[in-house]
Amino acid sequence: MSPSKYAEILSQYKYREGYATFKTHHGWFTEHIANGALKLLLKNTLVEIKATKDLRKYDFVLLTIQAMSIDFSEEDDHFELLFEIAVVITEKFVVSLIEDKEPWLLHQLADICIHNSDQVKLVEESSSGLISSVVAKIGKVKYQPESYGPQMYFAAYKAIGLFWDMPKERAKEIIQEVYLKHFDGRVVEETEALIEHLKEDGNWQ
Repeated sequence: MSPSKYAEILSQYKYREGYATFKTHHGWFTEHIANGALKLLLKNTLVEIKATKDLRKYDFVLLTIQAMSIDFSEEDDHFELLFEIAVVITEKFVVSLIEDKEPWLLHQLADICIHNSDQVKLVEESSSGLISSVVAKIGKVKYQPESYGPQMYFAAYKAIGLFWDMPKERAKEIIQEVYLKHFDGRVVEETEALIEHLKEDGNWQ
């Protein structure tokens, strides 16, 4: 493990820098994914973020998970920490402005969860209600609808995909009380499309 190199990369990372960091240090990331060290370093960072609410570091962890192929197991609690942090950073987040960082982070969180449904299900089993509370929160944040975006719209759009891995009754409750009543018609349309798919799979009564 080389925590000093990790600390250097983390300190140099800029918010929403994209994948440049992972291209520059691809060899290091690949090596430390293979030996399991990166998962431990990321977990330690998440524990720190939960206390400090450092959105830049949260962005770094989310993008690392999205950009690199990390094999999470049933023993890992990274996703539980990700959602616990989401609860903390959205505690008083009711209106999204153009310069806010939270919408991008929530968009990224929902996106990586769609590609890690097994981890979502594990969080549901271990911390019932944690994911659903974040999904409900995302659907309640106000923003100014635009023809493209804003980021808070993308967060809500992606969050709809998490209903597949939530308990049926809780998912139905949030869909009916929040997402079908959403002020942005695009979110309502996507929710209605989801309901049709849920019906086809027998997951909507």
